[in-house]
Amino acid sequence: MEIKWGRYNYYWKCKSCGKNVSTQEKCPGCNGKLKIKKRKTKYYLYCEACNIEGLYHEEGA
Repeated sequence: MEIKWGRYNYYWKCKSCGKNVSTQEKCPGCNGKLKIKKRKTKYYLYCEACNIEGLYHEEGA
């Protein structure tokens, strides 16, 4: 699996079958949909309402 940028958000793409899977992670505090932001090779999940952020994925890890 590799993470890709689509028209509206990031998604997962399976390298073997080509299937796409959306990222539907929920905030543990407010149960809202978490957003993803990228800094170089690291992807972070964050919630603006709760002001929380955490590492989600690192390329090459």
